[in-house]
Amino acid sequence: MIRFFRELILSSNFPNKMISEALSGIGVVIDDEVFGEEPENRIREIVSALEKAKVPVLKFAERPDEQTVANLRDVCFLILDWKFDKNANQRELDESGLTLGDELQGDDDQKNIELIKHIRLQCFAPIFIFSNEHIDDIRRKLTAEGLKFENEERDLIFVLSKSDFRDRTAVGNPVIDTIVGWVKRNPAIYLFEVWKKSMSISQSALFRDLYDQAPSWPKVLWSAYKSDSIDPNLAITELMHKNIRARLPRMGLDENLLEGNGAVDKTALRRLVEFSMFIPESSLTADEIGTGDIFRIGERKKIFLNIRCDCDTIQRGGSHEAHVQLYCLEGETISEKELTEERFHRKWGLQNVRDNEHTIFPVLNGRAVVLKFSDIHQKTLADLKANNWTRLGRLTPPIITQIRQRFSLWLQRDGLAKIPVEAVFDVPNTAIPLSQEVSAKKVPVK
Repeated sequence: MIRFFRELILSSNFPNKMISEALSGIGVVIDDEVFGEEPENRIREIVSALEKAKVPVLKFAERPDEQTVANLRDVCFLILDWKFDKNANQRELDESGLTLGDELQGDDDQKNIELIKHIRLQCFAPIFIFSNEHIDDIRRKLTAEGLKFENEERDLIFVLSKSDFRDRTAVGNPVIDTIVGWVKRNPAIYLFEVWKKSMSISQSALFRDLYDQAPSWPKVLWSAYKSDSIDPNLAITELMHKNIRARLPRMGLDENLLEGNGAVDKTALRRLVEFSMFIPESSLTADEIGTGDIFRIGERKKIFLNIRCDCDTIQRGGSHEAHVQLYCLEGETISEKELTEERFHRKWGLQNVRDNEHTIFPVLNGRAVVLKFSDIHQKTLADLKANNWTRLGRLTPPIITQIRQRFSLWLQRDGLAKIPVEAVFDVPNTAIPLSQEVSAKKVPVK
C-alpha cells in the first residue's frame, strides 16, 4: 500500500531531517492480506517498501483487540485497510459481481471505527486509511462518528485510495504530495516525535545512573521517604520529574519547519497560552489535591486558589478529609475592558497594579482573574465538599510559584510612610492646603 514512504524519504523537495524525525520509529500495518504471497499483493509491496527504507513494521492480519492496542502507545504511524475479507475472497466476489452485503459491510465499518477510536485514545499518531472502496463513503462514515472534520489534519486521519500510489504521472505522485503536504502543515507531529526522542534519552540516562548507584534504588527511596513521614509517591514523582528535566538534551528544532506567516487567531492563541499554564480538571487525578488548584463553591463567581504545599494537602494514614487544611486566596474574574485598559501593557504585558493583589491571565476559558492577598481562607476538603465545590483546574509552575512568592513578600511587608506629593511637585502658594490642591489637579504619577 505505501511505497510512498520510501519515495518520500528520497524526495529532493522534502527535508530528509523531517522525515527521519517526524516519521521515524515503528509503523503499524493492519491488513488481512499483509502475509499473503499473491504476485500483485499491494500491501506486501507497501511493507517491503517500508522495510527497505529501514522502517520497522508491526503487521496484523486481523484487527488487534483493546489489550493489544493499549501497547501501541509509541508507534509513529498506522496504516489501516478499510475492508477485511476474512470469510471470502473479495477478488472472486468482484469478478462474479457479488458483494458482502450491506449488513456485513456495515458491521465491518463499525469495527474499523471502534478500532480507530481505541487507537486515538492510546497514541498521538497519524492514521492512514487506504482502501479500494469509495473514499467519500468512508469519509462520510467517519464524519458521522465525529472522526472527520472540515480541517482534515485536525484528527490525524487521512483517507486515500489504494490506486493512488500506483498512478505515477509526469507531474508527480499524488500520494507523496498528500503526505508531504500533511507533514508540512503539521508541525505538532514533528515536534512530538523530537520531544519523544529527547524524553527517551533523558529517561534512559536517569535510570541508568540510578541503577548504577543501587539496583534497588526505588525500594531504598521509598523506605527513606516513608520513615520521614513524606508521601513516597509524591516524593519519587518529584525526583523523577526534576532529574528528567535536568537531563533533557537540547531538541535542536528546525526553525524552517516551525515558523509561519499566518494570521494570529486571538481565541486560539489564548487557548494555547492557557493550556500551557493551567491544567483543566479533566486532565487531573481526581483524588489528589495540590498546590495551584482552583476551586469554585456552588454557583458563586468567586474562585479560591490553594497555595499550600503539596506535601501538606495529602491524606495520610487514613486521615479524614476534615484534617486536610488548604490555604486559599480568594479571587474573581474581571471584565475584558478592565484587563485591556488597566492591567495589560502592550509592551510590558501583565501589570500587577497593587502589591496586595495578583492578576492571572488567561485562565477559565480565556478570562483574567484578580487574587486578593488580604482575602485568605483556611478550608478543609470536608468544607469544600460540603459546600458543593468544584475544582476547575490547576496552575502550574512558574505561575503558581510567582503567586506564592509575591504573597509571601506581602505577608512579611513593613509599612512605609507615604512620601508627600509636595516633595516631588512644585505647588503654588495658595490658601488651599497643598495636599488638597495636588489632589484636585489629579497630578499623574510619572
